[in-house]
Amino acid sequence: MRSTPLPPTELPSAAHGPYNLDTPGALHAAVQSHSRGGELILLHADRRRLRLLLNLIAELAAWESHHIFVLGFAAAVCADLAQAGSTVGCGYTSYLRTGPLAADVVKSGISFNYVAWLQKSHLLRRLIEEEPAVNVLALDTDMTVHAPGPDTGPGPNLTLTP
Repeated sequence: MRSTPLPPTELPSAAHGPYNLDTPGALHAAVQSHSRGGELILLHADRRRLRLLLNLIAELAAWESHHIFVLGFAAAVCADLAQAGSTVGCGYTSYLRTGPLAADVVKSGISFNYVAWLQKSHLLRRLIEEEPAVNVLALDTDMTVHAPGPDTGPGPNLTLTP
């Protein structure tokens, strides 16, 4: 396993959170602090997937992709990230866990995984509506992104098609 350093502390800024995304203005502040060039990489995780999350952050760092924001499914995820030395932005929401919809979630028997996916979808909807100038790439933590090795030929490794 290759060891890639976490992003330098100055790269998403010292204000890495945790952001309570239910607080007015917190989502905008997070996007302003962590997007770069109109782009933001959104990751999401709970405490059980912290190792996968840290691995994906390190893989993205190898691509010089430091414009990362994590939706933690609890504030503890953000604390765990900070304790592990990560400087990526992190926030959490109580959407579907407290308030008027929480009772419906309990009654319906929706599993934790579905609540987590719905929270991510809710955050994506908010990003589209509230931050239309930012392009978001949402990735799951159970994927890998491999940076090119030293023997990679010339030319771009990622290309956009018009």
